Amino acid sequence: MRRDGDQPGFLLDPEVGLDADPTAPGRGRVPLSARWITSELLHRTQEIWTRAYGCPVHHDEAVEILTNVRHLAEVRRDAGRTEDRAS
Repeated sequence: MRRDGDQPGFLLDPEVGLDADPTAPGRGRVPLSARWITSELLHRTQEIWTRAYGCPVHHDEAVEILTNVRHLAEVRRDAGRTEDRAS
């Protein structure tokens, strides 16, 4: 799952957009679009997916998981709006 150097989007320093300590181990760069991700949400995502995968989920992987889930939710929301208009 880890894709070093292959992170999509515009990147910025970890201290911008996330409120966690930027010097903490495992901190990577985050896309500008990830400003909505709080340190608590990131930490909880890492805990849940580390248990699910049976191996550590790193910062960059957790950001990618959260971004993908958000995109899925947006697609589903938009699909529902399209269906409402068709009715």
